[in-house]
Amino acid sequence: MADKKQNKELVVNHFYTEKVEMFDNEFLLFRTTQSKDVWQFRMWNGTTQSYTRKSTRQRDIERAKRVGTQYWKEILATQDAETVNNKKKREKRKGKGCKTLESFYLFEGEVKVYRVAQSGNVWQIYIWIREEQKAIKKSLRTKDTNEARRRAEDIYLDYRVKERYGQAIFDKKAKELADMYIEYQQSRCKQGSITQQFVKTLQTRMNHYL
Repeated sequence: MADKKQNKELVVNHFYTEKVEMFDNEFLLFRTTQSKDVWQFRMWNGTTQSYTRKSTRQRDIERAKRVGTQYWKEILATQDAETVNNKKKREKRKGKGCKTLESFYLFEGEVKVYRVAQSGNVWQIYIWIREEQKAIKKSLRTKDTNEARRRAEDIYLDYRVKERYGQAIFDKKAKELADMYIEYQQSRCKQGSITQQFVKTLQTRMNHYL
């Protein structure tokens, strides 16, 4: 229990210490304990469907704003307008059940806690994992706001601890496990323990299962 608490305290050191939203939140300038006094840049790229993060290499906020604005213009110039517009159209087609009724953010916007029409009064959590290009989305299984906040904090801190120590964040899919199994059997085949025909038979069975 003490080790888990210590790990969570280590994770806290990566949080934002200061942030400035630019041009109606088109991009964000921020500093963390790791970056010390150097301002960082973050912007959502609609074409790559991911965040672009860079260091401005500036400690002065006004200079950081100028560098950030230049980054912003460069990213806008390279974005595929059709891709960005398609994303907006898909969002408009979402059903009423997906409409957010209420939400709040934790850890400087890294965690979104929200309720949608189809979930009633039950709180949900959303965390975008940039490195995996996946999101942690799950029900917090509570209607109480304070309890939802506590559970969301635990989920986020557990994720950061796993990230820090290189542990798997998401469960592997069946195809990934099957590929790993066939790769292992191929290594046995190279060693002469089994035949290539046997590996092919296993592959056929795996494909049938999938």
